[in-house]
Amino acid sequence: RIRLDLFLWIEIPILLVTPMITYYMAITKGEAPKFPFTTITRTACFYPQNILFRFGMLTASSFLSLIFFCIFKWLLYEINRIQFP
Repeated sequence: RIRLDLFLWIEIPILLVTPMITYYMAITKGEAPKFPFTTITRTACFYPQNILFRFGMLTASSFLSLIFFCIFKWLLYEINRIQFP
């Protein structure tokens, strides 16, 4: 039995904090303009930020894929259990 809430407790902070850290790094180094004139892509283009951003987003996306896979398997199990047509 897999508890999906544990994965969500890991995934949601990664998804929220990683872009904030890359934004802060880009602004403090002067590599990107401040808030209304920048994008996530622009803040994650330079060296330390791009490694952090890619690592964080790949980790979060793999957790998200695992969650969708578990939900899909659970739905198949429930369909077979109740004999849904």
